[in-house]
Amino acid sequence: MSRAIHSDPTRASATTPLDFQPGTCWQYSATAAWDALERVVEIITGEPFDRFARERIFDPLGTKDTGFVASPEQLNQQYFP
Repeated sequence: MSRAIHSDPTRASATTPLDFQPGTCWQYSATAAWDALERVVEIITGEPFDRFARERIFDPLGTKDTGFVASPEQLNQQYFP
């Protein structure tokens, strides 16, 4: 299942108010940096980020159970001993 190329959430994040005024505090971005990175990858490759990650990162590494949305089969698996 591929997510649509998501330009709207990226555009929406550009209008989100800042947590603090620039220069007054510093923190890592929880999600905005990933959203921006995903959008850059989508623009450059022309494909949804989840497909890009699966085909070019996860599959070559052999990580078959890694992704953004769990399949019904994955939901039924137990990952804890």
